[in-house]
Amino acid sequence: MSGIDAANFNNDGKVDLVAADAAAQVVYRLLGNGNGTFTLSGTGATALVPGTVLAGDVNGDGISDVITDR
Repeated sequence: MSGIDAANFNNDGKVDLVAADAAAQVVYRLLGNGNGTFTLSGTGATALVPGTVLAGDVNGDGISDVITDR
C-alpha cells in the first residue's frame, strides 16, 4: 500500500478506511464493521500511480470524498 486514511463514508458512525495501492494503481474503500474489522466495499482504478490518499468532504455535501496524489 502507498497510503491510507480514515473517514466515515456511509455515515453509520463507524470508522471506514480508504487505501491506495501504487503497484496496482487502485484505491480501495473498506467499511468498518464496528469491531476493528473491515469489509471491502469498492475499488477504483486510477490513471496515475497513487501516492498519498486523503479522505474528507471536499465539495461540502456531507459525504467524504477521496483525493490521491502521486
